[in-house]
Amino acid sequence: MKPPECVVCGADAAAPGELVRFVSRPEDLAWRRRVERDRLVGHPPDTAWLCERHVEAGRRLAPELDLDDAVSRLRASDPSAPPSPEPRVTTIRGMPIAEFVDRLQLLVTRIAAQLGVPAPDLVPRTTRTWHPMDGAVAPDCPFVDDTTWTSPESPLTLVGSRAWWSDGVLARAHETLLIRVAGVSASVSGHIPADRSTDRVGELLITGDLPSAVAALVADSFPAA
Repeated sequence: MKPPECVVCGADAAAPGELVRFVSRPEDLAWRRRVERDRLVGHPPDTAWLCERHVEAGRRLAPELDLDDAVSRLRASDPSAPPSPEPRVTTIRGMPIAEFVDRLQLLVTRIAAQLGVPAPDLVPRTTRTWHPMDGAVAPDCPFVDDTTWTSPESPLTLVGSRAWWSDGVLARAHETLLIRVAGVSASVSGHIPADRSTDRVGELLITGDLPSAVAALVADSFPAA
């Protein structure tokens, strides 16, 4: 799954925000059939995160509109909502996802000190979602573990997701640090792609504008390749 950032405005979409599925386009249905046939795991293209401000309106539109039309309608009805920013991609020294998570956790503490906000307690809270396919059901089918390391109310929120074919057989992984402090709305993330072309995190994705001091901390934590 994609990190919980609102597709309309880019805000934190962790609870009370939620994932909303819209009307499936032909290509969305084809994606779902391919995922089931080839035993893939990924973020459905007809489903998006919506924050607390937009989730109610999104639910009302979900039975009527596809994702693109719904987002256009929601943005039109909320002129203050900026377009979703494109991430800036930096190639970094490749590392296992576990090391990437460790570095993000240290970065949380360093950014909190730099911005003068309390460092959140990093306590993992994991929700498992089973994905039955080919007649296999839980606990013998693929599953996704979504983990939140911090309280949703924290100005620094660390979230991650692991998709597994089975215990110990990783299909995909990503981790995201959301920064929501006065004057700053940004995210820092990395992932192992669903096609498993690599089993290491080799790219850093940054959305939003980071203060120069925070950007320096990020660059120090994840050296460029």
